[in-house]
Amino acid sequence: MFFLGIETFLTVVKERNITSAASKLHIAQSTASQRIQALENEVGMKLLERGKGVKQITLTPSGEEFLKLACEWEQIWEKSLILREQGPKLYLSIGATDSINTFLLPPLFEALNKHLPTIGLTLNSMHSWELYIALEKGYIDVGIGLQELFYPNIISTVFYSAPMVVIRPAHAGKQTSRVISPNNLNPSQEVLVNWGPEFKLWHDKWWNPLSPSLFKVDYIHLAFALLKNPEQWLILPLNIAEIVMKNNNYFLYELTDSPPPYRCYKITRKKKTKLTAKALNLFDSYLNSCLLNDKFFIEIKQAETSV
Repeated sequence: MFFLGIETFLTVVKERNITSAASKLHIAQSTASQRIQALENEVGMKLLERGKGVKQITLTPSGEEFLKLACEWEQIWEKSLILREQGPKLYLSIGATDSINTFLLPPLFEALNKHLPTIGLTLNSMHSWELYIALEKGYIDVGIGLQELFYPNIISTVFYSAPMVVIRPAHAGKQTSRVISPNNLNPSQEVLVNWGPEFKLWHDKWWNPLSPSLFKVDYIHLAFALLKNPEQWLILPLNIAEIVMKNNNYFLYELTDSPPPYRCYKITRKKKTKLTAKALNLFDSYLNSCLLNDKFFIEIKQAETSV
C-alpha cells in the first residue's frame, strides 16, 4: 500500500488541515493533496471531505473505518523499521480477562518486563470468548481466560483452579458461621458477576434467572465498590477474596453447594513462528516461577514448539 499516502492521511487527520499537515511533513500543500488523492484512488474510496474555503478537514464514513486500518498499518511499519535496525526481537501480545489481569498476572507482567534482552509486551483485557477470536486473527499470542472452547487451531490448558466462596460486608459482632447455604442468600441482595457458562448453570439452579439481582456487573472492581451493606453478598474465587480481605472488612463463607471452581486456561495457537514459540516458552517459565507457591496453581509443563 502507498506508504506516503497513509502517512499523509494520518497527519491530515491529526492536524485537521492539509496546510498544517503539509508543514508538519515538510512538503508542499499540493504534494499533500496529491498523496491523498493517490491513496483514495488506490483504495477506491473517498476518505476526506474537502472543498474550497473549508479550513477543517473531516472524515467520510469510509474514512472513519479506514483510519483504524491506517493506524494498524502504521504500527506494523514501525515494527518493521525496528526489525531492520535491531534485528529479530521477541514480542508478546497477552490477552486476559479483567479479573485475571488484575489479581493473578501482575507478578508475571513485572517479571517479563524485567527480562533482558527486553521483550515487547502488549497487554489486553478481553472477555474469555473474545480471546479465541483474537488468537485466530493473530491479534494476540497467548490468552488467559475462564472458558475452554473448541477451536481446531487452538490449544487450551488449565493451569489454575480456585474454589468459589461468598463474601459480604462485615457487621458489628463476630462471624457466627463459616458455611452458608444458597437457600439462605437473598438473590435481591446479590452483586452478581457472571463467571462463565458453568457458573451460570449452577446459579440458575439455585435462583430464578428472571429474579432481579441488586446489581449485575462485568468487572470485579465495580462489584467491590457496590458491596456496602451487610445484607449484600458476592460470589467470587477464593484467591481474589483473600487478596481483597487484606484491606477490607468482609465476612467469608464457604457454600454448602459450591459452584464450579474458578479455572484459568492458557490459550495459544497450535502453529507458531519460532520467535513467538521462544517468547511463549519464556512466558511459561516466568508463569511457573511467579505462581509456584500459589496453592491453586497447576504447573504448566507443555513446551511451545514452532512450525
